[in-house]
Amino acid sequence: MSTIITKAMFTGLVALSLVACGKKDEGGGAGETTSTTSAAAKTGSCQKLANAGKCSEYPIKEDLVATIQKGGCEATEGKWVMTACPGDKQFANCATSDSKIFYYAGTQAADAVFKVDEEFAKIDCEMMSGKLTVTAKPAAPTAASAAAPATPAAAKKAAAPAAKKK
Repeated sequence: MSTIITKAMFTGLVALSLVACGKKDEGGGAGETTSTTSAAAKTGSCQKLANAGKCSEYPIKEDLVATIQKGGCEATEGKWVMTACPGDKQFANCATSDSKIFYYAGTQAADAVFKVDEEFAKIDCEMMSGKLTVTAKPAAPTAASAAAPATPAAAKKAAAPAAKKK
C-alpha cells in the first residue's frame, strides 16, 4: 500500500514540477514561457537487459524530461544512459507514442523470472498500445546447449566412462 502512495506522491510532484518550470518571461513577451529546452534533441534509454530483456528509448527534448525518465528507470531496476539502446541481440521493437521499446534474446540472467520471447514482446507491446515489429527470430537453444548437463556433477557423471558389469 505504501508503494502506491509513494508512486502517487512522485507523480504529483512531477506534475507540479512541470507546471512550476514554465515561468513568465520578464522580457515583455505576451505570456510566453521559458523552459530548459536544450538546443538539440538527445536520446536517453532505460536498459533492463539482464533483468527484463528489454530497453526503452526516449527522445529527450528537455533536461527535466531526462531527470524524470532517469528516476523512473532507476526505480524499476534499470540503468539510465544518455545513448540509444544497444543493437546487439535485438529481435523486435515496439513503437509507442513517446518511446521505442527494444526486445533482446539471450541477455537475461540465468535466474530471470521469465524469458523474453516473441510472444512476450507481442503482449508487452499491446499493453503499451504500440506497434510491434519483429526484426529477427530469437535464437533457439542449440542441440549442444540443450543436451548439455545442467550441473557440474551431472557433467562429470556424463563425461565418466560407464563401468562394465561382471
